[in-house]
Amino acid sequence: MADLRNLLGDICCFILLTPLTAVSTWLCISGAVHYSQSPFSGPGGWETIGLLSLSIFLVVVYSVWCLVSTYSTIQYRCHCLMSLRLILSHFVLSSYFYELFICIFCTILY
Repeated sequence: MADLRNLLGDICCFILLTPLTAVSTWLCISGAVHYSQSPFSGPGGWETIGLLSLSIFLVVVYSVWCLVSTYSTIQYRCHCLMSLRLILSHFVLSSYFYELFICIFCTILY
């Protein structure tokens, strides 16, 4: 049950963070474009540099989170599958029933 909660937590974070990252990045870039074209921006355009840096930082952090989350989820699911195959190898099952049971188990996990 805890595994299902963790998976649902990852899915909820993905659904929540994806639009937030996209909108925030778009706002930072549009603000940077606005400040770069503004005659009132200071020398050197520090506002533009800051907003572009912030948008790059947002995309990098979101990408790292997606990669780590996806990798750990796939790694855990493979570990569960290998454990199940080890447990089922002690039983004599025909290959058809064995593959059917694996498919049902994987469907339940996901």
